[in-house]
Formats: sequence, C-alpha cells, structure tokens
Amino acid sequence: MKKFRIVALLLILSLLLMPGAALAGEPVGLKYVALGDSIAYGHGATEFSSYWPSYAIPPGMNGYTDMFNKHMTEMYGVGMYHNLSYPGATSTMLRGALMTVAYDVYLDDADVVTISIGGNDILAPVVTLAGTIGVDQAYLVAATPREDWDTTLLSHVYSAALATETALTNNMGAFAGNWGDIIGAVYAKSDAAVIYVNNLYNPFLDDEVLYAFAEQFISPINDIIENPVAIGIYGYQVVDVKGVFDEIGDKNNPLVHDLTDLTVALHPTDRGYKTISRLHKKLLQ
Repeated sequence: MKKFRIVALLLILSLLLMPGAALAGEPVGLKYVALGDSIAYGHGATEFSSYWPSYAIPPGMNGYTDMFNKHMTEMYGVGMYHNLSYPGATSTMLRGALMTVAYDVYLDDADVVTISIGGNDILAPVVTLAGTIGVDQAYLVAATPREDWDTTLLSHVYSAALATETALTNNMGAFAGNWGDIIGAVYAKSDAAVIYVNNLYNPFLDDEVLYAFAEQFISPINDIIENPVAIGIYGYQVVDVKGVFDEIGDKNNPLVHDLTDLTVALHPTDRGYKTISRLHKKLLQ
C-alpha cells in the first residue's frame, strides 16, 4: 500500500535524523486505534479469562487486534496502540462516545483504525433473555446431564431468540441510523487513517435453524457496512470475517462452543482470532 511504503521511508529518515533521546524510546511506528466490542477486545481468547472483568488489557493478549498490532510492530517498528474497545458495546454506545471528544486524542493523527461493532446489537437481547426465559440457565445446567448441556442450552437460546425478535428488529434499525455517524466521525477525527471494518459473522455455524434465524438480522447489517456508497465516501475497507468463517465452517473450531457461559460463548477462539488477524494483514499488504 502506497501510504505504508511512504511511512517506511519516513521511518528510515527519522532514524537517521532523530537525536539519541528519541531513539531511546519514542514511538516511531504506526499509531493504531482499535474500536468496538468484545471481538475487538479479545473476549474468548485463552489469555482473556484471567483478566476479565478488570478491563485492563495486558500485552500479549490473543485477540485479533493484539495480533495485528504485533504484525505492524514487526513491519514498521514500535508505535502506539490504543485499544478502546469494550465488551458489550453496541453501535449506539460507540456512536455516543464518538459524538464527544473522548476519543479525539487517540484518533488524531492515527495511521490505522479498526472497527468491530454491531454484534451486540443482535446478540445482547438474546443473551439477556436467555437467562430468564422458561427456566433459569443455572437451573438448566444443574438439572441436565453434562452430555446434554450444549443441546439443552442451544434450545434455550433459540427460544430466547424467538421471543426477542421485536427487540432484534429495533436494534437492527438502530444500527442503520448509527453507522453513518460512526464511520463519519472516525473518518473526520482520524483524517488520513486507513480504516478496516469487520463485517458480522454468523456464530451458529453448527446449527442450521439458528443460523437461518440469525442471518435475517446479520445480513441487513452487513449490507449497511458493505454499502458501496459509504465505502466510496469514507474509504474504509471491509474485512470479510463472515465469508471466511462460513467457508471454513465449524470444522476448524473458530468459535467458543461452551454454552454454559453465554458471555463468552460464540466468540472467536484463539484460532478464530488468528484468522481475523490474517485477514487484516492481507489487506495491509
């Protein structure tokens, strides 16, 4: 990419011209800002559970943003990495933050911005209701043989999804209203940054009924993200997470399947996060 070739040349010149103090520790690589939800945060990665819910992201996490930052560090040198994502964030929450000056200092002069948002607009109502509809989730686990947990809980989630269809439809409409403000604010605040946006994957790769149900909400949101007019105006690139996850299916275990903890279930595994990171690396080249 032309911009990154220019950055590389500038880094070489800066190393020759900078005083010793700057060489000692000031960032010389790219400024990277990660925005979004638990996917951007790394929820579900093996190193995540020992830190949750402190929200203190340590170095060396296995989320896709951490892997992508490591890759850019190897390519361009140590820069600045700001992960502003938050587990549970919806498009309304991200829009609200961007409508203030809270993120301005991070987005100013950013070289790369990644965005993962919209999953909670769909999944959050299901997860919230799943714990209360019919029988409490904890009771289900206690009253069901271990070998039947996944099947029983999957049925529980499906019932919740049906009962929450109205909320899902409303949230899908909210995303349509929020997306223009989100991408417009990121574009304006980060100036010339390269912006990568994940589309939404369907987490029910192993269940045809739930996959079809979720698809009726995921597809319209992806249509909004992938809108060629918006892409033309704001110049962002879509990271086709859904296409790749659909292609590899459930055989490579890209998602967490333990449904006993619905706050982690259906998030990427380490392998899934590595796949998302590779997609970003491919676009960066």
